[in-house]
Amino acid sequence: MNGLREDGHLTDLALEYALDGAPLDATRAHLDTCGVCRARLEAARDIELPAMPELAAPTAPVLQTPEPANRPWMWAVWLAAAAVAALVAVPLLRPADDGLRVKGAGLSLQVYRDEGETSARLKDGDPIAPGDRLGFRVRNRDAGYLMVLGIDSADAPYLCYPQHGGGSAEEVGESPRPRPLPEAIRMDDTPGTERIVAVLCEGPFDFETMADAVSEDDLPAGCTMDGLTLEKR
Repeated sequence: MNGLREDGHLTDLALEYALDGAPLDATRAHLDTCGVCRARLEAARDIELPAMPELAAPTAPVLQTPEPANRPWMWAVWLAAAAVAALVAVPLLRPADDGLRVKGAGLSLQVYRDEGETSARLKDGDPIAPGDRLGFRVRNRDAGYLMVLGIDSADAPYLCYPQHGGGSAEEVGESPRPRPLPEAIRMDDTPGTERIVAVLCEGPFDFETMADAVSEDDLPAGCTMDGLTLEKR
């Protein structure tokens, strides 16, 4: 299980690990010598999602109306990725090792900002502004209990997901590919650093308990965390 397809190029999943900052050793070595896969990786970084649905009110956090189970725009994203691969003349193959798993890289949070006609993925350290609307995608290779929460510049925690759960984490099945969460938040007007994290635990937990643990960087046993820091200006 080296992350390579039958044609010798990287699998889609191996590229996802690289995008999330946890590439396999074989991925690093392959990218050093393969211009095709480097182009695929750069193209994947540039893919933007269509605009998220409008929110009902500009308060934070805000519950976004859940989308239908069938999300046509998600298929558009994957089709766009396939089109990019075709442009660099790499056939899309799905060998058995495309489902490889790497211990320690089981949770990934992606944060998107609504930019009108599109939504762009944010990176660690990116600037945001009061009123920005943020959506989330999460990949978790193990089932468990999921929560997305934020800590603002005053060390005040806020719940991003699930807003419908009464402060309890959402039980989720494994998702080897990033999936969109059906709730979004709109940022308030307090400037400073915003830390947004996803937490996945083996057992149930609540917002208050986990907010304290994240603030103190003391994650409970059986939990894993992934996140990024944004600068609100």
